[in-house]
Amino acid sequence: EETIDQKAIEFLNHLTADFSNYVRSDKTKGHNFYITIGFDFGTSSSKIVINAPYGDGRSFAFNVPQYFQMDNHPHLWKSILTHRQSSDTFHLFPDSNSFQIGDLKTSLMGAPNKILTRSVSGQLTAEHLCSAFIGLLLRLVKGWLWKNFKKFFGIDAYNAKIIWEANFGLPAATLDKTPELKRFELVTASAWLISETSDDLTSSGILAAFKNAAGGGCDFHEFINLRPEVAAEAIGLLRSNMADFGTYVLIDIGASTLDICVFNYVDSDEIERQVLFVAEVSLLGAECYRWLIELNKGSDRRFSEDDLHLAIREAIGTPIVYTKQDKNPLSKVWTETLPIILAGGGRASELHELCIAAFKSDWLKHTKTEEISIIEPTAPTSLMTSCAQNEYHRLSVAWGLSINENDFVKIDLPKEVPEQTKKVVDYSVNFISKDVM
Repeated sequence: EETIDQKAIEFLNHLTADFSNYVRSDKTKGHNFYITIGFDFGTSSSKIVINAPYGDGRSFAFNVPQYFQMDNHPHLWKSILTHRQSSDTFHLFPDSNSFQIGDLKTSLMGAPNKILTRSVSGQLTAEHLCSAFIGLLLRLVKGWLWKNFKKFFGIDAYNAKIIWEANFGLPAATLDKTPELKRFELVTASAWLISETSDDLTSSGILAAFKNAAGGGCDFHEFINLRPEVAAEAIGLLRSNMADFGTYVLIDIGASTLDICVFNYVDSDEIERQVLFVAEVSLLGAECYRWLIELNKGSDRRFSEDDLHLAIREAIGTPIVYTKQDKNPLSKVWTETLPIILAGGGRASELHELCIAAFKSDWLKHTKTEEISIIEPTAPTSLMTSCAQNEYHRLSVAWGLSINENDFVKIDLPKEVPEQTKKVVDYSVNFISKDVM
């Protein structure tokens, strides 16, 4: 609710002008220049990394003015949209005539068709507003890129024909479910259409973008990819020379979501492949304790902190037990060291720290695993950032998403990976005894 400062206003004005220059430019001239956008759309904040896959190997994290930063992180943009009902326009910044709309991703995952705002043009749901937020932020990213093109890549932007690739991260569990996948495809395609026009964004403009995207107006399959966040995180880990191929657990604690994945990273015929054994996502992120308080206000049953502890520990342990028993029982990590990648903006949550410590203690006590190692993501030297090394983990997904499709790993989703449980075959039915001779 603070008044937006002059520095942030100037930042927005400059990038808006640069974006307008991009829109007005002749995009069909010049040499092909490939740009990949890694867009990590989070519950509390969004992070973007720009990469030129055939450049000098450097990638660039989108800088965020302090007013819009989440947790004072220079690359985290608060995932908040504002609606000025008097003009029926949507923006990334507030004024005295607007109201803020938050919890965009949470609403998209839990209640995608819930109406969040209304106008004379129609009713807008979480799907519509997520596409508006992503599209508006993409406009600024494109303006930022246009402004710094020569500084980043050594050539004038007007002499380049930009060939875009945009990669968005999703919980791996979502990619395994067709209705949810189709929803995210429509949201990102609509957002891209919004990001290619400089018109004020109105309700009718959002609805038109959705209609256009649904009707094939954006052939998004050619340049928009939806990737498992765990894959983006893992490839960043391996390419930072921190880990070898093998079996890993990823625990990503977001503001609203707790994402648990168990996967194998293999080098098969010189092709990196990630085999996702199991992927589960639940609304048990860092904000879940606050939700527990709200839940108890309107419920006959009283939920305690112990209930929350149990739910989180089950969310962590169940996918790992299932993988050990059914999906990958022969992995050496079950008798040696089990590596766990711990990431996400909510990983400092005291509640989750206690649950992870309890899981670790129980696992080592009741299994043959010798040790559990916690792996911290480390920033690659090729990524240009303004944050400290211990703040990089919140950018790791965006950096992994910025890797070009041709260089990214091949992914096997859980539904494509059969169970490997040993089958016991009963041969007694084939035995002929002397009594039946």
